[in-house]
Amino acid sequence: MQKLNRFLMVTVAMALMFSLTELAKAATQVPLLTAGDFAVLGGSTVTNTGSSVLTGDLGVSAGSAISGFPPGTLSGTTHAADGVADQAQIDLTAAYVNASGQACDQNLTGQNLGGKVLTPGVYCFDSSAQLTGTLTLDGEGDLDAVFIFKMGSTLTTASGSKVSLINSAQSCHVFWQVGSSATLGTTTSFKGNILALTSITLNTGATINNGRALARNGAVTLDSNTITRATCATSSDELVDESEDTNSDIKVKKTASDYKLNSGPKKVTFTYKVTNEGDVALSDISVKDDKCDDVDYVSGDENDDELLDIDEEWKYDCTKKVKETETNTVTAKGTANGERIKDTDKATVKVSTPGLPSAGFGGENNFWSTIFQQIISLF
Repeated sequence: MQKLNRFLMVTVAMALMFSLTELAKAATQVPLLTAGDFAVLGGSTVTNTGSSVLTGDLGVSAGSAISGFPPGTLSGTTHAADGVADQAQIDLTAAYVNASGQACDQNLTGQNLGGKVLTPGVYCFDSSAQLTGTLTLDGEGDLDAVFIFKMGSTLTTASGSKVSLINSAQSCHVFWQVGSSATLGTTTSFKGNILALTSITLNTGATINNGRALARNGAVTLDSNTITRATCATSSDELVDESEDTNSDIKVKKTASDYKLNSGPKKVTFTYKVTNEGDVALSDISVKDDKCDDVDYVSGDENDDELLDIDEEWKYDCTKKVKETETNTVTAKGTANGERIKDTDKATVKVSTPGLPSAGFGGENNFWSTIFQQIISLF
């Protein structure tokens, strides 16, 4: 019996040690705190050339210089050496230290990230890291899967390089801790949060699709770039399909005929405007709404060539009955130079539910009240 007990104790101890080892190796989420509100945060300056588009806040601290907005545009708030930017830099430093302190699962020093398919974990480079081609991050079906890339010095991507996410991997859980400076080559399609000790440079047309450019001490330099601050989906239903790029060359804008309804169900017509922001005509245009099935083309193809030309705006619409508050997403897709690209937009319609009269129904929780609500829902 004693031998059996010893065997069980050893078995349990070994299993516990294995579990702790696996736990120690697992990458954990890097808390950005207030720095997470920013699409771009610089340490000394932020400069922009061309028509960059930022979704999220823009800031700099301890420096105060921000230039190039306009022509750059911002969906957020600008903070230059104010209390908000100061705190964001403090939180960025803490996030940088958190990422740098996580133990390496694999050392990739001397290897190009291009062509690799990586699962969640912490990947380290003793000095510089290079991406040429496509890096695929496989979340293995876990919405909370975390990927951390740690490099002793620089991060550089070649022109046209790409980070692709599959199997529930999310940009909000991807972190690039850069020991000096990061440089994204022209038209790079990047994902994740860059936490750089010194500077970050995005060359012409590079995009960070769901991520951030956060520099602690140096400058962030932009040139006709698109940076969309990363947000996390909490369920697979909310997860954006990232098998195709969200690309600045195609844009879709969604509006609703009514955003507030006193009661439902009522018909709401959604209108979608699709434009070509690139330099070549787009083919194979498709527009789909995740909660409105019959999206119809209305107008816009002025020369009837079935190509979305640079100066055209294609209009679509879809009508549905809205019963309760909902947010739905439209996705417009097209093909440019053989590459499938897309853009998305959302609209929320709020439906109020007025209280029912008590006379004759006995209140909202009464049997007849329930029947009454069910009858309403049929119309």
